[in-house]
Amino acid sequence: MKHKFLSSLHFGTMVGAALLLALPALAHPPGPPDGDGPPMGPPDGSRMEAHFKHDLEKLGLSADQDQQVQAILDAAKTQREQQRSAVEAAMDKMHTLLEADSPDENAIMQQADTLGTLKTAQHKAMLHTLLQVRSILTPDQREKLKSMRPGGPPPWHRHHGPPPPED
Repeated sequence: MKHKFLSSLHFGTMVGAALLLALPALAHPPGPPDGDGPPMGPPDGSRMEAHFKHDLEKLGLSADQDQQVQAILDAAKTQREQQRSAVEAAMDKMHTLLEADSPDENAIMQQADTLGTLKTAQHKAMLHTLLQVRSILTPDQREKLKSMRPGGPPPWHRHHGPPPPED
């Protein structure tokens, strides 16, 4: 009985150690290492902007609308870059915390909260930009934009992959 308990304890310790060693790899979202191929992690803003611009080109924006949209996107770019840098720094800190010989769970959970706050701010900024651009479109242009994606995800959800299956 004692041998079986020690064997189980040893196995549990080994599994725990293996999981702990794998945690740093989970701190960064998956994606192609060289930047080629489809985006697999969260949107970084530039991909979203490129997809959005592509869709807007199909709407036949007036010169004035095009200028307004470009001004909105340009104004958002600086903030997006600052937010991206802050998220990357927070991810690096998380990686460091997870790689520690004796990881501090409280520090890791606090860093997870920090990351959540930063990512929420990123998402809100992206939504603000999209709403600003949308306000410039005519009702017909908004309808055309919606019809470009029948049944598919809107441009700001493309990083999530296909929509979930319906029950």
